[in-house]
Amino acid sequence: MDGSCKEGKDKKKEKVSKLKKVAKKVAKKYIEEKEDRKKAVKKIVKKLKKEEITKPKKAKKVAKKVAKKVAKK
Repeated sequence: MDGSCKEGKDKKKEKVSKLKKVAKKVAKKYIEEKEDRKKAVKKIVKKLKKEEITKPKKAKKVAKKVAKKVAKK
C-alpha cells in the first residue's frame, strides 16, 4: 500500500462535504421560505448539477436526504 488510495478517499470525502454544504444551504433557504420539500429537492438537484459536484443520479439522492433533514428541524 502506497497510500494513493487514501488520497482518493480524502478527495471523495471533501467532495461529499462540499456537496452537502451546498445542498443544505439551498434546502434551508427554500424550506424556511416556502415549506415545500419537493421544490427544494428540485432546486438542490439543479444547483448541484450546475456546480458539477456530482452525477445527476447521486445529486437527486443527496438532495432528497438533505431536504428531509432540513424539513425535520
